[in-house]
Amino acid sequence: MNIPERIASKMPVSLVNATEDEKIKGIYEAALSLGWTPDEYYRAVTINEDFLPDTLQAYKYRFYTGPDMSQVTADDVTMNGRFGCE
Repeated sequence: MNIPERIASKMPVSLVNATEDEKIKGIYEAALSLGWTPDEYYRAVTINEDFLPDTLQAYKYRFYTGPDMSQVTADDVTMNGRFGCE
């Protein structure tokens, strides 16, 4: 599991329908929960221009079921990150 995937796995399910700004705040909080310092997060964001897009994509992938992601809501997702219709 790469770094964006690890961080995305720590982001809360409640961010599924959040704005991009709220998701970026969730990335920051998830990185801190993994033991990163604020300086480490800042360096990752400023040095690696793909860090935020890759992490947002990894978060989106956790809940991907089809081409229309607008259909996914937090209510559709169970605690294990899968859809409730199993």
